Amino acid sequence: ATLLRAMKQLPQIRLVLLGEGPARADLEAQAAALGLTNVEFAGFLSGDDYAQRFAGARLLVLPSELYETFGLVVWEANALGIPAIGSRIGGIPEAIVEGETGLLFDAGNADDLAEKIRTLLARPDEARAMGERGRARVEAHCAKYHELIGAVYARAIREGAPVEMRH
Repeated sequence: ATLLRAMKQLPQIRLVLLGEGPARADLEAQAAALGLTNVEFAGFLSGDDYAQRFAGARLLVLPSELYETFGLVVWEANALGIPAIGSRIGGIPEAIVEGETGLLFDAGNADDLAEKIRTLLARPDEARAMGERGRARVEAHCAKYHELIGAVYARAIREGAPVEMRH
């Protein structure tokens, strides 16, 4: 709902909502009540359809008002070089490095969110750089865990016994 209220302030920007859930009908009704013609509810997508729609995004917005433990979708976006804007709540601020890989806004604050969207879209070079830094961050984390897992397997093969992974 916060994102929809923000989009009311950004009629020139197109929003595509990917995903499905029990709140969809309420959100569609809210979008209609707000007179939003710039919002598309794409629903559940998978495989190539999902990958193409996601990869074509200029930015990701994660407007959660719940105490998310880990914003995996932020890492997916960053892996594609897409900067993220997320709520400053729960684990989202750990997934988005403020000013480096994206921007944070106060959860539930549509004005703050609209301003963050405006900022990133008005500065495409800065947004692109944030996406690149996000991708580098994801690659570094993946390389680290690949190395750790490889070491665990090597030790298990060498010793022929269960081992515990420490990091």
